[in-house]
Parts: sequence; C-alpha cells; structure tokens
Amino acid sequence: ATRVLIAASQDPLAACTAWTMEVSGRAGGTEAALFANELFITYQRYAEVRGWGFDPLKDEGDAGGRCARIVGDGVFNSMMHEIGVHRVQRVPVTEAAGRMQTSTAVVTMLPESAKPSVSVSEADCDIVMARGSGPGGQGVNSSSNAVHLKHRESGIIVHCHESRSGQENRVIALRKVEHMLWKEEMKKLAATKASILASQWVSGERSERIRTYNFPQGRITDHRAKNWTCPSITAFMESAAGMPELHDELCSLHVQRELPKAVMDAVVRMTELCTPLLSTPGEPWTA
Repeated sequence: ATRVLIAASQDPLAACTAWTMEVSGRAGGTEAALFANELFITYQRYAEVRGWGFDPLKDEGDAGGRCARIVGDGVFNSMMHEIGVHRVQRVPVTEAAGRMQTSTAVVTMLPESAKPSVSVSEADCDIVMARGSGPGGQGVNSSSNAVHLKHRESGIIVHCHESRSGQENRVIALRKVEHMLWKEEMKKLAATKASILASQWVSGERSERIRTYNFPQGRITDHRAKNWTCPSITAFMESAAGMPELHDELCSLHVQRELPKAVMDAVVRMTELCTPLLSTPGEPWTA
C-alpha cells in the first residue's frame, strides 16, 4: 500500500486544534479493555503536561472504548504518533493461574467536526418566474409568482409557489436548495468519519503493533523509535514520563508517524468539509 511520510512543516492539519480521541480494547477481552482505560488515563496526564484541554466524553466511542475531546496547539502533530495498535504483555488481574497474556488496545483520532454551513444566492442560480397552479384562486393562477430555480453548480432544481408573493417564493426556493446541499455535505462528513476510523482501526491484531508494553520486564518498546528508551513503565503509564521525548525522536527521524495515505487523505478531506462552503455561518433553514 502507498504510504506517506509527513513532516511537521508540511502537515496540512496543523491548524486543527480540537480532536476527538478514542482508546478501545481489541484483542484480549476484559484485559484489553482494562489496558485501554489505563492508556486513556496516561493520555490525560500527557495533556496536562502539554497544557492541552482534555475533556472526557460520557458517550462510548464507536468501538466501545473511552473518548475525550483534546484541544490545544500541536495536538495532532504529537498524538498522531499514538494512532494504531498498542500491545500489552502482563499477567491480568483477572488471571487466577498467573499466566501472562498478550492483549491490544487501539487509539484513533478524529478532527472535531463543525456542521457544514451553506449559503446560496440568486447569482448562483438560474431563476424563471411562472404562473402558479392549483388551489388559491385567480390571484395564484394568473400572476407569475411561482419560481422555477436551478442551482448551476449542483444541478439541483426546485419549484416553489407556496406564497402569493413571487419574492417570498424566491427566498423559499433558495432555502430549499441550501437545505438539500447541507444534507449532502452531512452525508459526506459521516462517510469521511467512517473512512478515517476504519483506516485507523485496522484489525487490532497483536502483530499490528506500534508499541509493546512488557510489564514483567518493566520495558516499553516503540517499534518505530529505535533509540528511545523508556525510563520506567510505571512512570510512563502514571505520568506520561518519556512520552515527550518519544514524540520528539519520531519527529527528528522524519517519521512524524507513517500513516497510510488513505488515512491522511480522509482526515484532510474532513477538515475541508468542516469549512463553510459558500459563506455565512450557522445552520441553514430546515423544513
């Protein structure tokens, strides 16, 4: 598969300061869920170190894990290194026989999604006035107050004769087009979110790991940063000790988290969809 190396100076997502992170257990059942919760707390400590806002969300994520909204400068340039499969090797607290188990947790990041804003003007459309039809008396049927409107860019066509006023019908027709465009953008946004998460989740298998946490040996191995040494697995998990240095090394290696191109394309596309498309902010008219 095509992959892309992302340098910090070229990162198109640097301007995105609000993200939703999810940490969910995958392979390993209850032990995987317990480890995912521990990782979540580690990231909360790391956010405190970095001076970011970290707001745990009440709702479970799409994979049943814990979610948080993280806000601050450089969130993605740092936390993108955490996206992927984290493998843990230890004796679970639920294991009565003392056998070591290998489990995994998966970390995903999603840019905060504001609802797209759409505004359509008469200059964007071809408008034809016509006589109305149907009930309403001679005033409706004899005057040219009905509106046939075509939005040139999208090809959307609407017909409106709700009002006796031709001008009011023009306004209603424009709002109908805005609403139809807005619904289409919301569909695109939902599809893009699903694409991002699907690309980041992979399968969650133990072999697809970016980092291994070996508790019996007190060792953490990041499989991308060969020169990084974790000072203490306990300190790392409890206070994120060593995480800033790990992220610095990944950046210095020009890795900046080697993500599949499909992931980056989807995230960038989502940020584009969250930018107002045609002008004014705020939700459009709805029926």
